[in-house]
Amino acid sequence: MFYNHKGYYSIILLGVVDADYKFVWADIGAPGSSSDCQVFNGGPLRPALEDRGIQFPPAEPLLQDDRAVSYIFLGDDACPVRPQESQSTSHADSEDSAQDED
Repeated sequence: MFYNHKGYYSIILLGVVDADYKFVWADIGAPGSSSDCQVFNGGPLRPALEDRGIQFPPAEPLLQDDRAVSYIFLGDDACPVRPQESQSTSHADSEDSAQDED
């Protein structure tokens, strides 16, 4: 257990939620001194994503749209999601695709 600078013991909860903010996966108990990326890289979620061991629901249409959209994980620069784990989009990608449609 990690004793932080505020005088408390701290642990990290790394979770995955669905579109309704319901937890679908959680890793609880890493020392509070660990970064989110360290917990992700050292925990069971990353290998499960890499070897496709997680069964995602089938693609579904978004509200007010009839095109099916796959489930994805998004990462940030501190702990990016690798292409084989999922897709990620950026603002620049959105602008490029909007220009292509013109």
